[in-house]
Amino acid sequence: MRELGTTFERVCHIVAVQMGVAKDQITTDTNLVEDLCADSLDGFNLLLEFEEEFNLPRTSEQDAETFVTTVGAIVDYIDKAPPRVAYGEHWEH
Repeated sequence: MRELGTTFERVCHIVAVQMGVAKDQITTDTNLVEDLCADSLDGFNLLLEFEEEFNLPRTSEQDAETFVTTVGAIVDYIDKAPPRVAYGEHWEH
């Protein structure tokens, strides 16, 4: 996990690498499907990368469809998501 940069910068890096575009082409309004021609496999691969990079809990298919739309929606989801709890640990409220 890189831990360098803001959530937006880290998401941009992942999207740029996975989709083969320059980071400077990505804004918070960039739509993965409409602007970058992402298909369902791209979305799944991006989701796996985000989960790993940001230590996110496994995302349901329904949640994924909600947040994997624009870069801004992805950043908002990540910033609000609780971290994944390691096996054997208990989530304290």
